[in-house]
Amino acid sequence: MEREKRFGFTRDGIKLLAIFTMTLNHVGHLVDFGGILSEIMIYIGYFTAVTMVYFLVEGYQYTRSKMHYSIRLCIFACLAQIPFSLAFSGYEAIRFIGLNMLFTLLICFLILVVHEKVQNRAWKVVLYLVLICLSYHCDWPIMAPVGTLLFIWAGKDRKKTVIAYLLFTAFHACYTILCGWIGGYILLSLQMALFGSIAPLMSCLVITFLYNGRRASHGRNFLKWFFYAYYPGHLLILALFRLYVLYMRGII
Repeated sequence: MEREKRFGFTRDGIKLLAIFTMTLNHVGHLVDFGGILSEIMIYIGYFTAVTMVYFLVEGYQYTRSKMHYSIRLCIFACLAQIPFSLAFSGYEAIRFIGLNMLFTLLICFLILVVHEKVQNRAWKVVLYLVLICLSYHCDWPIMAPVGTLLFIWAGKDRKKTVIAYLLFTAFHACYTILCGWIGGYILLSLQMALFGSIAPLMSCLVITFLYNGRRASHGRNFLKWFFYAYYPGHLLILALFRLYVLYMRGII
């Protein structure tokens, strides 16, 4: 894929956009703004996960120490887990609702390790399937690992990247409909599949046509740690807000 353009958005700029849309998604889940607005905020947030998976795949080859990278992911995933559970436990004080998105990205990272290190094709497929299954109890299960494999296949080829995004969007829609059919809310799942496809396609547009292939010119080290710290930090703020609302309503 053609990169290093003079104009366009840097990788860090797109990541800032991604954490903004993620925040909208989380706030939309927690706060009722009147139905339609909350749903719009939730659907906009679907931009985030697929974008971060793309950058994970792209950045893997440039990571100086893959061991240190995986350790950082694991540490911040653990730090985020209690705030994640506190933020999205509904009307209970806290309950286990699955593992947070950083654990999902850690699984995606392990898929990249398998792709690089394992030479035997049969073992590769087996390990891919195991890791995909391990994601079942994480945020954005199945879909993020599948997106990782699609972006591995696409590499730096622009046309393949567009195809990978289209395949991912189709898979996301089918997975959503299947879950709805199993859960007995088929009409809602059709709506979610339709509107939930918009943000991944927007991510495709941004990455393939507006991304200049560069990092920010200044503050790279600050931004690196900011992206790690923001996830558990904003979840903690949302968790405290939710607990305060429940306390004021006399629920807890």
